[in-house]
Amino acid sequence: MSEKYNVLKEPWIKTVTFSGNHESYGILEILKKAPEIKEISYANPLEEFSVYRFLSVFLMDALRPQTIDDIQDILEDRKFNENAIDDYVSQCISEGVSFDLFDEKKPFMQAAPDEQYEKEPRSVNYLDYSIPTGNNPVHFNHLDNDETIQYADVLPKIIACELFATAGVQGFPSSINGAPPYFSVIIGNSLFESLCYMLVPIEEMSLPFDNPKVYWRNEKPIVPKEQVNRTSWLYGMLYPARRIRCVAEENKAGISLVYFGQGSNFVVQENWTDPEVTYRMNDNGRFPWRPDTAKAVWRNLSDLIDIKGKRAPAILHVFQRIHGTSKYARIKLFGVQTNQASYLNLAEYDFQIPERVIDCQENIVLIREFIGDTEGTALNIKHSLSGKNMPSGLAEVMTGAAENCVRNFYVQSETLLWNLCDTYFGEANIDADQCRKYWKKEISRYAREQINAELNRIRLPGKYLIKLYQNQMPLLKYLRNLEKEGEE
Repeated sequence: MSEKYNVLKEPWIKTVTFSGNHESYGILEILKKAPEIKEISYANPLEEFSVYRFLSVFLMDALRPQTIDDIQDILEDRKFNENAIDDYVSQCISEGVSFDLFDEKKPFMQAAPDEQYEKEPRSVNYLDYSIPTGNNPVHFNHLDNDETIQYADVLPKIIACELFATAGVQGFPSSINGAPPYFSVIIGNSLFESLCYMLVPIEEMSLPFDNPKVYWRNEKPIVPKEQVNRTSWLYGMLYPARRIRCVAEENKAGISLVYFGQGSNFVVQENWTDPEVTYRMNDNGRFPWRPDTAKAVWRNLSDLIDIKGKRAPAILHVFQRIHGTSKYARIKLFGVQTNQASYLNLAEYDFQIPERVIDCQENIVLIREFIGDTEGTALNIKHSLSGKNMPSGLAEVMTGAAENCVRNFYVQSETLLWNLCDTYFGEANIDADQCRKYWKKEISRYAREQINAELNRIRLPGKYLIKLYQNQMPLLKYLRNLEKEGEE
């Protein structure tokens, strides 16, 4: 059977060029032209990250950088070694790998056909986590609409479906990271640089690199719900938490049906450290940082950049050692907030962090203290405006006022933090005590400003002002202590 859609050659990867044009490429062409391309670009952030991830894994298997110096050499060459990539493709083909999405025996990045596990095909919509679902009539979606997607759009959805899988009903396992975390990409001056910053020295890995082999070179069948305790770095990076195979339909220009079912179940997440994930620590151990709309991303900044504490993504450590004279690390975060089997909110953030902040453990400790001060103040604000001992109607008004107050307080505090990152942290001999005092003084002032603004807006009846003042006593005491500590 002749090839139907070869991902090495067909233009399926969406990009933005330096001139602002949107162009699509196959794998071989995009790796060849990577220095001339600005970045990957998709409307869906899950698909955008998935393509970055896929290309970096492809390069890791093809180029196999053993040391940080090997990665530095690739950067200095200012291009990927085309001969090495061609040799790798030839090796894959000699092993029986097909790069055709519809190969009869081994479709690329999909499960091999197996009647035992493939009963009834489902709508291709099952590959798209951006389609809202749930029991709310506004969001409900049967996922069985007669929709067709183009061949070029299939693979990003398949990869995203694996990376952002969450545990569901009927025994559907989560991804290798459990519930989907925030993934990071460090954006360079070109796509070539961005992909280089996603490479990781093999000698620094705690896992076997390629035993088992990467997904498309792996001969082992995907058995639904099969429990796995350990895996290799390459296989884990594109771990098949879902069993997916596209259905090739005659007389159709796209795909409307897929076989979609439970994939392999990675059961010991402690045995996997993702190089693009930030980790947080508590008394129960280590866990990935996951999207939460109730907590702005800057409030986890100290974890994101804590290389020494092994909270930061491993790729940030790579960047720190090889970036040269770059002043900033531009980091993009990609994620989706989930609740059990439901997908709630897509998340994408793009910001710059000064290198001097990343490179200084004292600054990281100071930022962690800043965030702790801010969260403690926000909690006191919330309690002081809780509406305690007031009629239910006023209590609801006060709850809304507290939410507005805390939200605006956090916005001001975030602005202050980034200003300090850009200015004060750049001083050669930073006075941490003085900086901390300044922070306490400023956030105390922000808290008072926001509370006064909310109280002037709602204008409570006079008979409730005494109760409100009583509710505010713990907050006022807390703020006085902050101001006293920040007097200097």
